[in-house]
Amino acid sequence: MAYKIRVATISDLEQVLYVSNEAFLADSFFKKPEFHRRFKFDDIMAMFSKENAFFLVAYVDISDQVIGSIYLEIYTTPFPTISGHFSAVSVLSKYRNLGVGSALVEAAEMRLQRFTSSNDSSTGHSGQPRNKVMDIDVVSVRPDLIEWYKKKGYVVGAETKPAEFISEVQPELDVCLIRMQKSIGG
Repeated sequence: MAYKIRVATISDLEQVLYVSNEAFLADSFFKKPEFHRRFKFDDIMAMFSKENAFFLVAYVDISDQVIGSIYLEIYTTPFPTISGHFSAVSVLSKYRNLGVGSALVEAAEMRLQRFTSSNDSSTGHSGQPRNKVMDIDVVSVRPDLIEWYKKKGYVVGAETKPAEFISEVQPELDVCLIRMQKSIGG
């Protein structure tokens, strides 16, 4: 199957919403039924509108159908580090296990690797290499995802935090977010 990856445009957002909500149905076992759909269109639009934030989409080349997406935010922290955080890795069920998710993560890593801060020239650090660290918060009740990210070079950090969506979780479950990180070549 031929697909390509590109930065999403505003015209892709309805498809991103559909793909994300379909993919996040895999989390329905730990969420209250009214929260099985992960996003509303306003959520996707707010994410799309942030500075230094991008949806990358995998799409079928001949039809332009979005089959996967990933959300990436890049933070220009004080020298010498630039941090990336990705989330909402989503692939339509019929395209899973074909490498689409891996390709999206790799594309996000490449985007972070190529990112340079416009602040570097104003602070006297222009041309100096920056450390680049990518992270993702993985929900604790999805050990399959933790293992999947480990295979891609991500390591579990010391940081865990309560899930910001705790009100959406089945009350009998103890759910937290586990921070995983990877150093990205500069």
